[in-house]
Amino acid sequence: MLDIKCDNCGSIGKMSLLEGSYEGPYRCWKCRSPFIIKIENNELQLCKPISEEEFETLFDESNA
Repeated sequence: MLDIKCDNCGSIGKMSLLEGSYEGPYRCWKCRSPFIIKIENNELQLCKPISEEEFETLFDESNA
């Protein structure tokens, strides 16, 4: 289980992956702030705030 700390509200989100890598949109479970995250080898490498529009675009692309 991977911990992801929200830079906006400070809450800790949890994520579990089947594979050890992921790059894409993430939304804080508490304040709903959108981010782009990158995980490699089950370690968080990037957690960058993005706009709501960027989130929607990335979310739509990842679910296509």
